Amino acid sequence: MKGGGGLDRHIVFIGLSGYDYPHTRVRCYNFAEQLGKYSGIQTHVISFRDHLSTLSEVETYMARDRQKLKMMLRGLPHLFPKINTLFYIQKAHYNSALPYLLSRLGFNRYIFDYDDFDVDLNVTFNKMSLRKLFYGSTDHGEITRRLAANALGCVAASRSLYEYLEPINPRLEYVSTGVKPDMFTMPDRSLRVGPVHFLWTGLVWGDEILDNVLRALDGLRAVSAEGLDAELEIVGGGQEWDRMIRTVITDYRDIGDRVRITGWVAPDDMPVVLARADVGLLPFSRDSMWVRSKSPTKLFEYMASGLPVIADSIGEVRHVIADGESGCLVQNQDDFNQAMIRLCRQPERRLDMGREARKRVETQYSIPVLVDRLARFLETLFRLKK
Repeated sequence: MKGGGGLDRHIVFIGLSGYDYPHTRVRCYNFAEQLGKYSGIQTHVISFRDHLSTLSEVETYMARDRQKLKMMLRGLPHLFPKINTLFYIQKAHYNSALPYLLSRLGFNRYIFDYDDFDVDLNVTFNKMSLRKLFYGSTDHGEITRRLAANALGCVAASRSLYEYLEPINPRLEYVSTGVKPDMFTMPDRSLRVGPVHFLWTGLVWGDEILDNVLRALDGLRAVSAEGLDAELEIVGGGQEWDRMIRTVITDYRDIGDRVRITGWVAPDDMPVVLARADVGLLPFSRDSMWVRSKSPTKLFEYMASGLPVIADSIGEVRHVIADGESGCLVQNQDDFNQAMIRLCRQPERRLDMGREARKRVETQYSIPVLVDRLARFLETLFRLKK
């Protein structure tokens, strides 16, 4: 397990997913690594996927209740109450059950880190009796509210989530998702020849994400209709990945030779993929509380790689992207198409936007900057704990 140094105060980060999934990688592993550099703080990460399970990522989410309980039993020695220790629970999934129960029984307190509005989902237990036992409620929305209300403090990854949590628990801090900028390079794109390389990355897990990809493909079709030389690379995986490939083959055969589909790429290899791109795409096909609440890791990885980003102006991206300076915020499909066309035609503007995007990440969304804010918040919580 990954962690950091220190002596006095211990923070145990508890995530459901593994290192390969961005929320746990950034908000557990990266936060813990950086926080462990502070004097007097010791950090530790427990990932249910990486440390307590032999299941795949998808199987970890879809596990049967018996498998979930076995994982929790394996994790119990790492969660056994320790002096001057705080649990850091990432998400309201079943990884929260044991630390929440221990806190209710008067043992270690916890911090609740929320980076997705997922109250319509149930990623706790299938059996109502188990939900009632661990959380005192069977409704996932109520479970989320209880996790927030009983936390020593909460950390929100977006302004929408901050507004959601503020009435529930006033001990609250906004800490965006971000990146380690040193992992990402900015190649000299001014020397490039050939097609403008647009990029979309992500997990295609359902209709909403598939529709996002189709938005990017429709943009490429509009660019091609203008006679511009461009291509789109789609990188990722997910339950609906094969369906997405079939859709490209059947519905976008007119631009099929301009579409490159790349399967799953390990997080530590993503900088290579990003370095060959010219523009990052972040389309949102729908406006919902889930979309408004997201603080998408891909956005910050695009920007850290010096890519201008075209994004639908929904939620957190409106606060991250300076429209016309580090990227383009759009309102609809036609706007999206026109932004792609403009950036195809304006290579110098692409370069200027990319440099500004990198600068914004370094000064506002790098892991050291974010964790410095988190460390100050944790200091106040440790004082409350006493």
